[in-house]
This record gives sequence, C-alpha cells and structure tokens, in this order.
Amino acid sequence: CQSEEVRVVLGLDVAEQSAQGEASAASSLVLKEFCEIGEALARANDPEHYPTALKEYEGAVAQISQHIGPRGLSLIQASIAKNIRAYEGIPGNLLRAELISEEALRTSFSDYGERLFEQNLFAKRCPEPVQEVLKKAYAQITGGQVSTTAINIFATEVIPALGFHCGCVYLVDKNKNAVVPMLRLGDTDLNRFRPINISDSAGNPHPISEALTFTTPIIQENVFVNSDQVTHITGTFGNDTKTGVLYLEMSPSLSKRDRAEPLQLFKAAKQCLNDCLNLR
Repeated sequence: CQSEEVRVVLGLDVAEQSAQGEASAASSLVLKEFCEIGEALARANDPEHYPTALKEYEGAVAQISQHIGPRGLSLIQASIAKNIRAYEGIPGNLLRAELISEEALRTSFSDYGERLFEQNLFAKRCPEPVQEVLKKAYAQITGGQVSTTAINIFATEVIPALGFHCGCVYLVDKNKNAVVPMLRLGDTDLNRFRPINISDSAGNPHPISEALTFTTPIIQENVFVNSDQVTHITGTFGNDTKTGVLYLEMSPSLSKRDRAEPLQLFKAAKQCLNDCLNLR
C-alpha cells in the first residue's frame, strides 16, 4: 500500500485527519520529486523533441514503483482519468491526450538510430554482413547524448567487422596541446598508445598529430608507429573543432585491397563514431 503522503500527491483519498495533518506536511516534501517524475512521463510522450526521454521514462517508472508499488503507473493513469473530467468542457478538448505506450516509445528511439544509419552513406556501401553489425551499434544510439553501449559495440565488433585489426580513438587536449589515447579498438591494449604532442613536428612527425593538419585521411603502408610495423589509415573525426583522431590498423587482407576500399570503410567508421559520440 502507499504511504498517505504519496496518496495526497496523487489526489487519492486519505483519512480526513491525515490529510489535514502529517500527510499534508509530508506531501510537500515529496511533491518536487513527483513533479520531476510527471515531467519525465510528459517528455516520454514527445520523443521527437526529447530524444533522451526513454531513459528518463524507465527511471520514472522505477521511482513510481518504489513509492507506490508495482501498480503505481496504473493508479496514476486512473487518477488522471478521474481528474481530467473537470477539463473536458474546454473547446476542442485541448487537454485530452493519450499516454504513449512503452513499446511505441522504444520504437521511436529505434527509428532514431535507423535514420542515422540511413544518413551514413559510407556504411550503406559496406557488405551486408558488415551493415548488420553497424546497425547493431546504431540501434543503441540515443539522440542528444553520448551512447556508451553503442561505443562499446563500435570498439569491439564494428572495427573488426570493417576489416581493421585494431586502433585507437585519440581526443585533443588543448590544455596539454596533445592528442591523448582514450579508447582502444579491436584486439589491442590501450597502453600500446601514448599521448602525442601536437606541436612536435620536427624531423619525422607522428601520423596522429600530422592527421590534424590534413583534410583527408592518411594512409601509410609498412611504417613504424609506436615501435610496431603497421599499415594504417588515420584521420580526424568530430565536428568543426576537430575533436580527435581516429587511428586504425588494417588487417593483412584489407591492406592488400585497392586503397579506395579501406578509405570508404574508414569513412563509415568515422561517421559511426561521430554518431555514437553525438558529434553532429
């Protein structure tokens, strides 16, 4: 059963003395929280404008269950149906609205990732099995925020499926004037990579820092990078501020193909990374 203060907030019946006493005082303490829950439910009805609403909806339902019980959402809907009668006379029934179902909400978020995938023209040129792995990552992307689950799929499944043995995502640290390794990709350890000073261009510049000065990716065959002989493709990703550098080492089979193919695969990976990081 629900506590009396919760029933007061929901507009449910309580004993007269409680409504006039402790319950009324206690209800003011939880009113703010219930307002926030109500706002989350309202945003869930408009996922197009509130792309993070699914996570908020799930959190709101959990809080409702905690305060009211497993039938909490049903009680709220019943209370709304009862109290909405006072507004039914408004011209055009402007306040009448149906609560969006959880299934419809999830479908809306799935559609968001699907739309992003459709916009990744380089991904759509990939072989069908590779596209399926990319779609798996895109299905986890939530608009307006960094999608950590999608990033994990990108790092562990998408990169190998594209034909890259391993790689690293570097982020620009303006305070240190360096590009810093932040995320390992594929079959490798992050400690293989080290921060690269952006201004250190004397002699033989590092391809990671060098990529920041190019508008197109760099492809180098059988060169030494971080003491290992590799064939790699490296380029910037992000928005207009060039957020970072994507470094990918080709598998032996991919390195033997015409350069146009690994370049197209790299661009598919780059756009997917941008979408996972919400860099539009």
